Amino acid sequence: MDTRVTIAHEDGVIAAGCCAILSAMGGYIAEIQRDLAPGLLISEVDAADVTIASYDVAISLAYRVAVPRRILIVASSELEHQIHTVFAFGLGGYFALGGGTGELVDLVNKVARGEMALSISAAAHLARSLSARALTSRELSVLSLMARGLSNKGIAKQFHLTEGTVKSHVKSITAKLGARGRTEAASIAFRRGLIDVSDGGCSIQHNNGRAKRTRVAAQIATGARM
Repeated sequence: MDTRVTIAHEDGVIAAGCCAILSAMGGYIAEIQRDLAPGLLISEVDAADVTIASYDVAISLAYRVAVPRRILIVASSELEHQIHTVFAFGLGGYFALGGGTGELVDLVNKVARGEMALSISAAAHLARSLSARALTSRELSVLSLMARGLSNKGIAKQFHLTEGTVKSHVKSITAKLGARGRTEAASIAFRRGLIDVSDGGCSIQHNNGRAKRTRVAAQIATGARM
C-alpha cells in the first residue's frame, strides 16, 4: 500500500524537491498543499501517513492535528531550539537540507511507522547541545541584551542588578558557549538558535521551545509571517 505524504512547506522549492524525490521512488503518493492556513490543513494532515512541513507550519499544527508524531520538519539548517522542539511538541522528526535523498526517504518511512526520526546531522547537533552546559534563564536574558549591544551598566539597569552580578553572568555565558568575548558569544547564540533577532530586538529561545511557541502563536493569531 502506498504511503500518503502531504507536503506543507513555505519554501516552494523545498516542497517541489521533496515531492519529486518521493514520486520518483515509487510507493508514495505525495501532494503539495498550496494553502498553508492551519484551519485548512488539518484534514489533509490527519488523512496523511506523513506530513512534511516547514518549522513554522509544523508548530502551528502541533496542537491541532490528531497525531503530531506524523509531522516531519524539513529545514534549511539545524537550529538547536528547533530540534528540541521536535521532542517538546511530540513531532515525528527533523531533517536538515544537506542530507542525502536516501536519508530523507528513510526518515519519511520511520515517521510513517510511528518512530521518532532525526537526520544524522540533526542527531549529532542535538548530542553536542546536550553535552554542553545549558544557560540559565537569567543568562539567556542577559545574553539577549548583550546581543542588542547593551553594556553591563545598561543590562544591570534593565534587570535591577549590580554591575558586578552582570559581569559574573557575562563571564559564565562566555565560558559555557566557549566564546572569547561578548560579540563571539552573541554570534554563537545566533548560530545555535538560542536567541533570535525580531523587530529590531532579540527574543529568547528557551531549550523547551516555549518562547518560540508563544511568539509563533501570536504571529498566527495576527496573520503575520515570520
